[in-house]
Amino acid sequence: MELIGIGNTADVYVWKEGYVCKLFHKGYPENAVKREYENAKAMQNYNLPVPSCMGMVKEENRCGILYERAEGVTLLEYYQRTGDASVLLETLCSVHERILGHHADDVPDYKEFLSLFAQGKNAGKEELLGLIQSLPDGNTLCHGDFHPGNVMINKKEAEDHSDIRVIDFMNVCHGPRLYDIARTYYLIHPVEREEGKKNTDEAVQAMQAFADAYLDRMKTTKEEIAPYVEVLQKVRKLELGMADGTK
Repeated sequence: MELIGIGNTADVYVWKEGYVCKLFHKGYPENAVKREYENAKAMQNYNLPVPSCMGMVKEENRCGILYERAEGVTLLEYYQRTGDASVLLETLCSVHERILGHHADDVPDYKEFLSLFAQGKNAGKEELLGLIQSLPDGNTLCHGDFHPGNVMINKKEAEDHSDIRVIDFMNVCHGPRLYDIARTYYLIHPVEREEGKKNTDEAVQAMQAFADAYLDRMKTTKEEIAPYVEVLQKVRKLELGMADGTK
């Protein structure tokens, strides 16, 4: 198979014409792969712009999922090539609003998902679980990892908003609308990821401005998402540790 993408937890290969195989690294939990597969099937049922999920496979002791191939580049790559911030913002927000427009009960609860990272002997486990449980409940469909790198765009003209595909369904869940907005804001805002460290680099400042514009476009304030961001800062460290095998 031809390798066309490398990620933290999986690599993407051409399976056959029109299809790819997302093949997870050796030792990656099979139950987590199954969860993504079930999430992907659920996302299809909501008539969202996602690749068709064809099934699970095993190759050389690695679990994989077969997907329809999403042509084009990620929204992040499109912006890096064109510098078109207006298309970046409008596409990201309009697609996110489509996802958040659904209610769901066939995907995991977001508190259940977040609590997975507080298992074992992690320091501060009880405090983190308490913070998670103190957050509101909700039944909005949440992507859980929505950022410009997880939106594929096959655009020939900047004005063409067609042929969008959302990818990566490991973190799909249901919860409050504000949770998924907070997650996206956290992922695209470098200062939030660095827990308040200042950085005057021009590129970083541009990312900060974009994150703030995203929040404004979603009609949400920093105060509204603050409780979620506090939890995400703690969970993200554990999440990344699981991805690289240190937890």
